[in-house]
Amino acid sequence: MYIRILLLIILLIFSSSLKASCERPDVLRFSIIPAEHNTEEIEAYKPLLPLLKTSTELDVEIRTYDSYAAVVMAMNNRQLDIAMLGPYSYILMKTNFPGIEAFVTYSHIPGVIQEAGAFYRSLLIVRASSGFNNIASLEGSILALQNPGSTSGFLIPMTEFSDVISMPLKQYFEKTLYSGSHDRTAVAVSQKKVDAGFISSHRLQNFIDKEIIGEDQLRILWKSEPIPLNPFVFRSNLCADLKQKLIDTFLSLKDNPAGAEALRRLHMQGFVKIKDSDYDVIRKLYRRHSAQDTMR
Repeated sequence: MYIRILLLIILLIFSSSLKASCERPDVLRFSIIPAEHNTEEIEAYKPLLPLLKTSTELDVEIRTYDSYAAVVMAMNNRQLDIAMLGPYSYILMKTNFPGIEAFVTYSHIPGVIQEAGAFYRSLLIVRASSGFNNIASLEGSILALQNPGSTSGFLIPMTEFSDVISMPLKQYFEKTLYSGSHDRTAVAVSQKKVDAGFISSHRLQNFIDKEIIGEDQLRILWKSEPIPLNPFVFRSNLCADLKQKLIDTFLSLKDNPAGAEALRRLHMQGFVKIKDSDYDVIRKLYRRHSAQDTMR
């Protein structure tokens, strides 16, 4: 009996310490992985801030960073509370700094390139006027990747596409280089600075919608399998009620006029709930790529 009482007391103390250890910041700090037109995307998210402030009763601020790595490090250093990461950058962070939780992602409206749903694809593009009509014709050409933190512009080409050509990219292409962003890849291909490049389907859709590049200027030679869209994450040690308020706010955006307008500007149908295992497909590719690097 004594042991049971003692164990109960310990359990109550432990439970209380867990509750006390959760964090409720005075200001919620939010960021997204950078894109070429990051300012426009940040502006599109701003109508969400009053909604988040109302639901959480906390001030909310958006912080901007110039790289995937900077967002990840800010999250790890507790300089951010909420962030939108790329699938690959999420897996990298979750593997090395596990104190984050994926809670929602968004669902796209359909376009001429991007399909409807909470996924996208990695696309291999060439100029429509080029002589490259199939993957075989690209052997010995110049290829643009995005950056080593990109899912569609790096991880997928290095793994899934390498299976298609049955060899590493560096053996198949005369030269591979990093453009630094999806936008720069599209421009580099269209301006003949490279022969081909990998780009995400939703970024290419954005460029076409904004008439930065014409649909008829590019040809798609390859599409990857569906990739889960960018996860929104929060720090694991935020208090449980605050996490639930954040989840509820994002999921209900489509039912609020200001939220619906923000979604329209972002070409989104709405947000959907996610869990860590939804990104296992990316986790497997990451482990495979890491193993390949170790063997070299």
